Amino acid sequence: MIFISKNGKQNGPYSETDVRHRLTIGQLNPSDLAWCEGISEWQPLSKLLGVIPPPIPTSAGRPIAGIIVASVIGFTDILWHSALLFKHLFSEPSGPVAEVYQTFPGLEIINTFGNPLGLIGNMAVLIGALLSLSRHPRGNLTVRAASYSMLAVLFLNFLLKFLVVTQSSQWSSLDADTRGGLIGGLIGGLIGGVFQWGLILFLFRKRRWN
Repeated sequence: MIFISKNGKQNGPYSETDVRHRLTIGQLNPSDLAWCEGISEWQPLSKLLGVIPPPIPTSAGRPIAGIIVASVIGFTDILWHSALLFKHLFSEPSGPVAEVYQTFPGLEIINTFGNPLGLIGNMAVLIGALLSLSRHPRGNLTVRAASYSMLAVLFLNFLLKFLVVTQSSQWSSLDADTRGGLIGGLIGGLIGGVFQWGLILFLFRKRRWN
């Protein structure tokens, strides 16, 4: 059995297998002093075991780029959807938005449900990213599940808005430029959302990182 002296404290005893595992995951360093029966004085682990296992960097096992991207996107979208939800609940639509809602009332209904779903989804992504940062085993899975859910909401939102606009009695009275602008806006929003959630899924492509 092996005793370890680290940061001025004596720990152990540990088995040789346990010590080698702790070295591998970075909990112990090869320079940490160790003692076991049969030796007269404390020795570095590297000398005692005769092997210097390469310590794993502190960032290993975590998709750092994914955590940063998901955190920034999640936090930003939470603020955005919160502002939209607050505005929808406590103020009346005005300007171009009011005109669009008057022409296509169904769009307002869709946004009424879409904003809370977006808020919840982005909160889940942010929570998952923070869990992944802390090496929680469910962190990556939470981000992936939330991202897939948001993709489903995104496509459903696009389909409903497309049907509301194109099947409206007002559609035929619009000129070609207005029609193109409406459809272009819907397609642009869809492409942007697919890129955003697709990027997060790519960065969190493993269900769980070791």
